[in-house]
Amino acid sequence: MIKSQQTEPKPSVCWSKEPQVPALRVEQSGDAFFLFPYIHLEFARMEIHKEQNILILSFSSHEVRIVGSRLKEIGIAIQRQSVEWIKATPPRYVALAKKEVAIIEKIEVTEKSDEGSSNPPDPS
Repeated sequence: MIKSQQTEPKPSVCWSKEPQVPALRVEQSGDAFFLFPYIHLEFARMEIHKEQNILILSFSSHEVRIVGSRLKEIGIAIQRQSVEWIKATPPRYVALAKKEVAIIEKIEVTEKSDEGSSNPPDPS
């Protein structure tokens, strides 16, 4: 009898999924990364356009803007707090990626400003 070998899906080069992780690691370049505790996630918004998807994560102090294609799976995994890390897909893998695989073209992290905060101005 010939048994078919089931191969596990290859790990993604732009994100990792683990059940119930406490924080999201956003890798930017080389050795630089941010850690955002899921408890500080205020909301997420997915924008699906013809050419690209935009996934916006709003944390209490920063906003993370993820641009790429087929990002819905990542968005759903973030809803379940099961994305361990994300990073931009290396250019050499973009052309090789299958059409059903998520591609992260770029990640922008911006610090939220204090404008419009409910704190009263300092009287001094």
